Amino acid sequence: MTTEDSAVLAAAVEAAARAVTGVITLYRPGSLAANLLDAGAELLGRSPSLVAIDESGGELRVRVAIGVHAAQGAPQTVRAVHDAVRALLEPRHPDAQIEVTVVHIMDATA
Repeated sequence: MTTEDSAVLAAAVEAAARAVTGVITLYRPGSLAANLLDAGAELLGRSPSLVAIDESGGELRVRVAIGVHAAQGAPQTVRAVHDAVRALLEPRHPDAQIEVTVVHIMDATA
C-alpha cells in the first residue's frame, strides 16, 4: 500500500468513525513518542492522520482512538465504530485487524 493509499484509507476510516453516534472526537492513537513526532510534523505544515494505518507482511492494522459520550455507553460505541470500520474495510481488506480505544468519556452532564 502506498503512502497515498494509506492516507485515503485513513481519511475514509476517520469519516466512518466520526459518523457513529456517541463519538465526540478522535485522538491520535499510539505512544507519547509517536504523538510528539506527529506534533512536530504538524508544526512543519504536515497534517498527520487521526487514524493509524499499518501494513506489515501483507497484514493491515487500523487503530482508532475515540472520545465518547457517557450517555451512549463506551462499549456500545466501540462496537459501533468497529462495525463501521469493518464494513468499510471488508471489500478489500477482509482480514484487517481493527483496534478501537476509548481515551476519553464525556460525562452526560457536561
